[in-house]
Amino acid sequence: MNLDELLSDLKRDVPAALDGLLAMGQELAALVRQHGPEVAELVKAHGATALEAIRLHGPEAMALIRKHGAELIELVRQHGPVVIEQVREHGPEVLAAVREHGAQAVALIREHGARGLEALREHGPEALERAKELLRGPAGDGAPPRD
Repeated sequence: MNLDELLSDLKRDVPAALDGLLAMGQELAALVRQHGPEVAELVKAHGATALEAIRLHGPEAMALIRKHGAELIELVRQHGPVVIEQVREHGPEVLAAVREHGAQAVALIREHGARGLEALREHGPEALERAKELLRGPAGDGAPPRD
């Protein structure tokens, strides 16, 4: 449950919302003990999405949030914590790809890794399907196309 959901619940069910806020506060406290006070600063600056990212990916998420800030957080909010994994593995080029192509980029990179990112860069939004075909290969098995 994120902070927006908790605040919405507060309007409907005060005890449940307070339980959620307490749980979120306890999670934040545990992460601060584990990773230091910077966790609180990042959560203050970037909200519940940063808290979830740090919970899932620890210091690696903290470093990426420091480096890419609000841009990374917004993409994680839209497409989930897989964006952090992809940026960690394939670099900041993922941010531009996901910002430009959205969920299709996330799926292509998830399925094909660096090859998916390269295909997306080469073929752009008009050719996402073609990029997928190229990555599947002529036999549909992921083997590179034969000339």
